[in-house]
Amino acid sequence: MQPNSPAGTAEATNEQQSTENRDDSLGPAADDSADIEDASYLPPITSDEFPEWEETDPDGHLELADDPVVTQSSVNDITAQPRRSGRTTRRPAWLKHYFALSVSVTPEHLSYKQAATHPEWQLAMEREIDAIHRNLTWELVDLPQGKTAITAKWVYRLKDTQDSVKGPTVYKARLVARGFQQKADEDFDETFAPVVRWSTLRAILAMAANGGWNLSHLDVKTAFLHGELKDEVYMSQPTGFVDSQFPNRVCRLRKALYGLRQAPRAWYDRIDRFLIAQGLHRSKSDPNLYIFHEGDKRVFLILYIDDLLLTGIFLSQQAFITRMLADLGMTDCYPHHTLMEEGLILTADMDAPEVLATQYRTIVGKLLYCSNSRPDISHAVSVVSKFMKRPLLPHYQAALRILRYLKGTMALGILFPRDNDPILLGHTDADWAGDKDNRRSTGGYIFHLGGAPISWSAKLQPTVAMSSTEAEYRVLTDASKEACWLRRLFTELGLFLTEPTHILCDNQISIKTARNPVFHARTKHIEVHYHYIREKILDHTVDLAYLSSSEQVADILTKALGRVKFHTHRSQLGVQPLPST
Repeated sequence: MQPNSPAGTAEATNEQQSTENRDDSLGPAADDSADIEDASYLPPITSDEFPEWEETDPDGHLELADDPVVTQSSVNDITAQPRRSGRTTRRPAWLKHYFALSVSVTPEHLSYKQAATHPEWQLAMEREIDAIHRNLTWELVDLPQGKTAITAKWVYRLKDTQDSVKGPTVYKARLVARGFQQKADEDFDETFAPVVRWSTLRAILAMAANGGWNLSHLDVKTAFLHGELKDEVYMSQPTGFVDSQFPNRVCRLRKALYGLRQAPRAWYDRIDRFLIAQGLHRSKSDPNLYIFHEGDKRVFLILYIDDLLLTGIFLSQQAFITRMLADLGMTDCYPHHTLMEEGLILTADMDAPEVLATQYRTIVGKLLYCSNSRPDISHAVSVVSKFMKRPLLPHYQAALRILRYLKGTMALGILFPRDNDPILLGHTDADWAGDKDNRRSTGGYIFHLGGAPISWSAKLQPTVAMSSTEAEYRVLTDASKEACWLRRLFTELGLFLTEPTHILCDNQISIKTARNPVFHARTKHIEVHYHYIREKILDHTVDLAYLSSSEQVADILTKALGRVKFHTHRSQLGVQPLPST
């Protein structure tokens, strides 16, 4: 695959160059079956230190193509072409191995003028305007003196229906207000709206699998349009749908629109009042979980963002990964078996060119969302997310390798099996001083219920640990806090865990330190809140047990592993293909 190069990006040459001369220090290589041209993609380079050049010969010398022949008659001709420099110009070595990234342009990236020429998009816009009018979203008024009207734009999307893999089939047009034009304390006040924890969603699915509950997926059409505005907001009439009778009037918004700063809050307040009026109550563990309990009947309702594929009780994001690869121009990239090269070291001050930060952040943001159903990529995504401020070429190559891994494993997901006696079990691990920039440790934990992963974390610890024991001790405390929250959540769901939650650790000294509350010189410098685990051991909320490092599943959350060990731990995590029916 050879994508087109956008303006301002460098493009590799010497396509016929032998792969034997490849410099492996430039970044992760493709699989053995991959051609050198598709080994990676090069992002737009932000530096202008390299001037424009012409094609070079294999020795790197500049070829002066089509130079004018100098004759006696042309010497005095003022229109003759200027003399060119004969100095040797060499390309940077890293350009010989990579092609430039070309972000694919999908049919969704349209302006209004382009969309208006297509009947499907025009019909979609008319449907959106009809829904807005039926909902009495605005009224046309004269703009009051001293007020400013924000503008809006049309956003287009091809939405999947029943089969998300085959491709989009429905044309969707959304009128979005340009909320960034709003002014604080004038156009909006409160904007915060709670978002459901993914651990809550996965816990509900695990409970549904164990109890054989019925699952229903509801989608509120134009949800944000139902939110009632408390603030006085004015907006220009939408492009293409200006009222012919009152073309100079503006829209005074009665209800929220997508894009407004307060739209999520307005929608949450509206749906919250409605659900409580129907007899449901908010969970104390998660404000986006609503519970109805009457006799032996229970209903659990979660407000959550969609873009998930729920097939029975198999949680996957295959449709999202497919769209993500298409948006980034990597649909035809070669898949990879692992996320990162074992022993790969990435730092913030590497001697490498910078890449376009906006493109890098887009990729990392999509990967962060994808990690909500893929604990196997959590560590790799945590690593690349550290370089959002100033990404370099090796960081970008590491992010692309994650995409190539997802290309080959997009069918994987979380299976929630039925278990008549579900047990909450945790694993913890730490990579001591693994970050070469600040020598902080990476801690990771994961909890399973009935064999299915429901909660996990992989992140840098906030301070430097003086020893591996201290690093493991800190992650044990983090895991114990998560265990307490999960136990409280399960109590609200009707699952009463009478036995302590077992947490498995591969550091025996950390276990002994947590069990022995006696003051010790080696632990006196550890922050007080990390001793929380001692209290939870004494009240029998959690219990610690030793597990050898070779069997520690959480190892995949703290460091890059070899192919065999990585695949083994991935299977033990509960990440697997959709079972055949």
